[in-house]
Amino acid sequence: MRQKRFKVLGRDAYYHLVNRINGPRKRLLFTNKDKQVGIQFVQKIAPLYSIEILSVCWMGNHLHLVVYVPPEPPSPIEAARKYNEYYKNRIPDHRLLNPEQDLERCRKIAGNMIDISHFMKLVLQSYSIWFNKTHHREGPLWKDRFKSTVLEESDALWECLKYVELNPVRAKITQNPGKYQFSSWGIYSSTGVHPFHSSFIRHIRSYGQKGTKELDVPDESLLNLFKTDIEDTITRELGMESKVSDTPYHSTSKNQGIGIPGSFVQCLKQVKLWSNGCAIGTARFVTEIANQFQTPEQVRKKRKINWFLPSGFSLTCYHAGR
Repeated sequence: MRQKRFKVLGRDAYYHLVNRINGPRKRLLFTNKDKQVGIQFVQKIAPLYSIEILSVCWMGNHLHLVVYVPPEPPSPIEAARKYNEYYKNRIPDHRLLNPEQDLERCRKIAGNMIDISHFMKLVLQSYSIWFNKTHHREGPLWKDRFKSTVLEESDALWECLKYVELNPVRAKITQNPGKYQFSSWGIYSSTGVHPFHSSFIRHIRSYGQKGTKELDVPDESLLNLFKTDIEDTITRELGMESKVSDTPYHSTSKNQGIGIPGSFVQCLKQVKLWSNGCAIGTARFVTEIANQFQTPEQVRKKRKINWFLPSGFSLTCYHAGR
């Protein structure tokens, strides 16, 4: 029986979404053109939803997204507007919505507009159709259903955004994520325009009001702060490369901090916490989220992994039997 997906309802939510292609793990199926088109699909489909994209990185055999989902769906009138705007020029003779005549359908569609499963289904299926047609292939493109990790609007959000943008560095494609053209940070670095500028800036600034970083600065300064933190992380990881393989990760079923060296942050690369965890944030946050989907006894027994950031603050990752 597969694990029930953690979907937060009735409150603001951030997610890290990831999916991988069928076939051997090291098989790099996507060409540069394929990756470019993949990001274009995300950009074209996003306006249909109330889900906001903060970051995207399309790799040779998988993709990452960091998204924000609002607590409530749009009104039937707003849902109809978004739906009609999206489909009117894409499908000839497509039946447009009238909120007065199609109220229940508008409400259902509005609910889909804040559903990460509905969003990812459209992105992945649309891309698969294009990819199979372009490359004259048949059969499923994606290995399994996508993975999702709930992120707290705290250091977890900031660190996950860095994790996504640093994928090309950790894959040894480049030492400068700004030179990887198939990520939001690479696009920003090469063009000066972040593809999801308004969402990225707004949510990072909102996090700054609650997190551990001072982010009440102009947009360009905020982007420079993110760039500096990325560069510091790269320098730290390259300097610790030889130590990583000798650094075990620690898990605990209790929410206890672990006095470990800064190099322990490298376990993120080894145990795939950002992709395999169900929730990441403070110990209190992940327990609160887990209690919405599992019994207190299940939550107590499940594995939690704690680690300290270089800032001295800690994060907790909750696993739920994946």
